[in-house]
Amino acid sequence: MRGVPYSDNDPCEWKSRLAVVNSQEVTLYEPITAGAVVNVPALSVGTNPAFSVNTIKSTVDEILADNVGAPITCQALLDSANTAVITNQALASGYHTLPPSAKKVHDYLNDNSMTSDINTQGDINTQGNIQANNIKSFYQTANFQKNDVADTSNTTTQVTNSGCPSNASDWTRYLGWKTTGDDTINTDAAMFEARSYGFRAKVAGTYKINVHMAFQTAKLYQNVAIRLAKNNLVDDVNDSDNENPGPIASTGYIPGDTGGLAGRSQSFASAQITHIMTLAVNDEISVYTVNIGFNDPAGGNVFTRKGYSQFLVEYLG
Repeated sequence: MRGVPYSDNDPCEWKSRLAVVNSQEVTLYEPITAGAVVNVPALSVGTNPAFSVNTIKSTVDEILADNVGAPITCQALLDSANTAVITNQALASGYHTLPPSAKKVHDYLNDNSMTSDINTQGDINTQGNIQANNIKSFYQTANFQKNDVADTSNTTTQVTNSGCPSNASDWTRYLGWKTTGDDTINTDAAMFEARSYGFRAKVAGTYKINVHMAFQTAKLYQNVAIRLAKNNLVDDVNDSDNENPGPIASTGYIPGDTGGLAGRSQSFASAQITHIMTLAVNDEISVYTVNIGFNDPAGGNVFTRKGYSQFLVEYLG
């Protein structure tokens, strides 16, 4: 082999041989011309500013040994990412310094304890679940038996023409929700305070309330309406907004039956409410009921049988 690669300007004759380097068989070339001087190859790029190097960095130690901006191998780059570290020491520019002792880059990227915000103007796409303390937090419970849910009624104080009493005093606060036991799930007691009337918010934010109430009667011509209240239920006013949160729902007409079929035939109905609202710390959410059917003054008109009604609240953030 003849030529002038890696030598001075004089013609040079080379010889080759096989060798094993790092368990790999490679071909080595060396000059056989007497007095030949072999120079390290140099790489020059550009003129303003001039950039010239005469080495390629192939290990992490070589990369970190100096500030010479020489080319580096792909493997060295990967190795440096796996051994370099990120600290809480930042430069004036805001970038972290490498590699003082702290976490490795890979550990930092995979760390579940990151506390900084993620700001994005686009979608966040993931193949797994996004988990956080305030995601999927909820409180759910069922009911005890109550027999006083439809013993109040008023067909005269209906200033909003809703078919339901407008005075708060005509409604009965339902106090039959369980606060402990197998029928109760509270994922965060620091967020939801279980109460017999519903729950008390311990964290300010947006909540979704779902109420399902199942009613049974042994009497005729019943109809039970339900509604939500934030703190105290207040009187309805015939104006442009709602004084109390959410809709009103009812069972509809429950015809009932008599004799041996009383309480067994045409005796069941249900009502549901779903509503999203913003709550402050210690705001109380409860359910109120009223009879808008035939109200027997003797009482015991309608029952909520144990376990068939449900109160569910979810924290949305």
